[in-house]
Amino acid sequence: MLIIHRLIHIIEMSHSDQKGGFGNLPNHVILIIYSWLDLGDRFTASLTCKKWAAAFQSASLWRHFSFAFRSKAHSKLLKCIEDHANDLKSVRIYIDPQIRVNCDNLCRVVTSLSRADERRLERLGIFFIADNPLMFQGNDILSSLAELFGPPDPSLV
Repeated sequence: MLIIHRLIHIIEMSHSDQKGGFGNLPNHVILIIYSWLDLGDRFTASLTCKKWAAAFQSASLWRHFSFAFRSKAHSKLLKCIEDHANDLKSVRIYIDPQIRVNCDNLCRVVTSLSRADERRLERLGIFFIADNPLMFQGNDILSSLAELFGPPDPSLV
């Protein structure tokens, strides 16, 4: 994160005498900055100006993504994930399953991915960052995964 703060400081200094500052950055530079930010910081940065908001919607930004549900506050970010379900190719989700809302959020993300009109998802990783990952809401999570991947093949069981 220190690298991002330094980069932003350098950009601010180089654009301080120009009208618009961050709004004058080329899209490819904005996308590079976004690529270093987590979802919450991306969302906050998208509020900078219209140009940053437009870059936030870029499909290339959403192809490979990692995000975490560690607290209730992360629920607000679900809309972003749901809006870009068609663009996601590689997703890594980190979850603290001991907080009920985190399990609900995971289920919502997986369900959004399963309902994407033009699903491009190739890789999905779910990482539980607390003990006994399926102790709470395990069946809900498994049901969401079944919706994404389809019912199990009886010949493989």
